[in-house]
Amino acid sequence: MCASSQSSIRRWQWLFFTLEALAVLSCSYGVALRILWHYDLAGHPFYTALYRVFDRMLRPTVCLFLVASLMLVFVSPFFMRSLGRTAMIAYVIGFTSLLCAALLWFWQG
Repeated sequence: MCASSQSSIRRWQWLFFTLEALAVLSCSYGVALRILWHYDLAGHPFYTALYRVFDRMLRPTVCLFLVASLMLVFVSPFFMRSLGRTAMIAYVIGFTSLLCAALLWFWQG
């Protein structure tokens, strides 16, 4: 491989790692918000304040999460040959994060 393709592969790997981290952190954020939603009562002032802070960040987080997850699911298969394991892990994390989002959306708890 030439040096330019080696550096472009490294850039794509960093992009996938960044998108993976964003997807995993967004799923963690969703789980935390779902747990705190039950404590949005007057009897729990600390959790109510924390929920209200998390609630304001919901829309930007959802937009970034959707972009990251969809890019992981739809773009990573095109790099299976050149990136191999990194692309496969990116695809699995993207699909799993979308599944986690669907479970959080439809979970009645």
